[in-house]
Amino acid sequence: MNNQVLGSSERAIAGAEVRGGDRAEQITIDGVTASVHFNRFDLENYKLFLRCKRLPESQTTYDWELDTYTVSTPARFIELLGIAGAPVQREGLPIASYLFDYEQFIVRQALDAQRYAIYADCGLGKTAMFLEWARHVMAMTGGKVLIFSPLQIISQTQDEALKFYGEALPVLKLDTRAELEAWLRLPGSGLAITNYDKMIPGVLPDLRLLTGLICDESSILKTGGGVIKWNLIKSCKGIQYKLSCTATPAPNEIMEYASQAAFLEKLRTEGEILWTFFSRDKRGNWRIKPHAKIVRIVAVMALTPWITYQILTKRAKRLPLVFDKQFENDVNRCAWNMLGNHYSLGHNVMGDGFSILPWPLPNVWLGVSVENQPTADERIPELLRTPAAVRFVSYEPALGPVNFHWLSYGVEKLDWIIAGGESGPGARPSNPEWFRSTRDRCQAAGVPFFFKQWGEHYPLTSTDGIHGSPFGGHFMSRVGKKKAGALLDGKEWRQMPQPQRTSVSESVPTDAANIKEASC
Repeated sequence: MNNQVLGSSERAIAGAEVRGGDRAEQITIDGVTASVHFNRFDLENYKLFLRCKRLPESQTTYDWELDTYTVSTPARFIELLGIAGAPVQREGLPIASYLFDYEQFIVRQALDAQRYAIYADCGLGKTAMFLEWARHVMAMTGGKVLIFSPLQIISQTQDEALKFYGEALPVLKLDTRAELEAWLRLPGSGLAITNYDKMIPGVLPDLRLLTGLICDESSILKTGGGVIKWNLIKSCKGIQYKLSCTATPAPNEIMEYASQAAFLEKLRTEGEILWTFFSRDKRGNWRIKPHAKIVRIVAVMALTPWITYQILTKRAKRLPLVFDKQFENDVNRCAWNMLGNHYSLGHNVMGDGFSILPWPLPNVWLGVSVENQPTADERIPELLRTPAAVRFVSYEPALGPVNFHWLSYGVEKLDWIIAGGESGPGARPSNPEWFRSTRDRCQAAGVPFFFKQWGEHYPLTSTDGIHGSPFGGHFMSRVGKKKAGALLDGKEWRQMPQPQRTSVSESVPTDAANIKEASC
């Protein structure tokens, strides 16, 4: 949260009261901005303030004359505080027919995502797309849209708007910072354009009065440590619709990727992005951490609750390190971005914070593979330390006996055992007693047991002949995986866990087509 001191004359209060018990908290909604005002801190106010701190976007200001703290947030988030009254989006316009089909597709995607980047090379219609995007944002929100552009192409953009829309979409040129500040405070809707130099003097908080912001030739954001870049990112935090446009096909360096993500608020601040999702080697080169990829993968899993995902690993020590509270927050934020930031989460207020998703995810099962007792002793305890709807062990290939005492380990216990022999060239036989003891222990503990296969080797009986090798008191014959089959003592064991499925909230769509592409 950014702190700023404002006088009472600079505050406009209009809205409704939300009452709970014997307290009355004034909540104001002014266009696309909602504000919560605190002039005392009793227990109820403290709980509300904690919820405010967990808002995806917010700004805290202090009025020294009234001794009041105000937390401002985009009005679309107000339901996260348990407060009704989020503004209703106006009905959109049809996409302009003069756009090519791919341009129409991109504009729709950008409007759905609300914060979006268009990397379109010269001649692909970047200007036409962002003008149409601006027209729709003004129509849907009834607010203002501003275009930041290099000075030398402002007149070209105005000419393009005149060519495509005539007088129906006037683009006002703002020559000075004073003109920009005055225009921002004017009521009503409108489209204006100015150059990036207006951000050199410092942060401009009134940019948050915009409902849409376009950065044309946004490669300026790649300038690490630039005054314009940082003043722009800080000033426009919380604007509902943002569009970053550049001819660069994709960010070509780590700093540019981080800067674009920070501007679009798809991730956190640039510094946090770098150290959370990237690592730096001795030569100063940045590399993406595997954690960053996992966040996006798990977010997709979370948004497809009709599919059960089984994550199996030998690197068990990473499980409790990756699936921690920060990872949960990152997955929630990524899922929120994928949904386009416009689905109501009012039914998901949980305690003093909020979450899109139930956690641990009911459709994501975590497991480790073990081959013998040493690997089981090393990996299973790490699995039990990790929150999961279902914890399972793949005892395959079985290369030694395992005492699965974790089947009755207390609250944190194993939920499923899969067992099987080794297949492929050089496959080693498994002792049938290993599988029998595991099955019997599972039955005694009431844990599902799944016998997958014997592998390449099958135990012989007295009627099978003597063409086998002795192993653990049994003759094992290499007959091939298919012929060996999966019968254990003449029976198939195909038991599966049946966890209580908790679906993602009704606010999350159940149609995969509704999941938007987003940087997470």
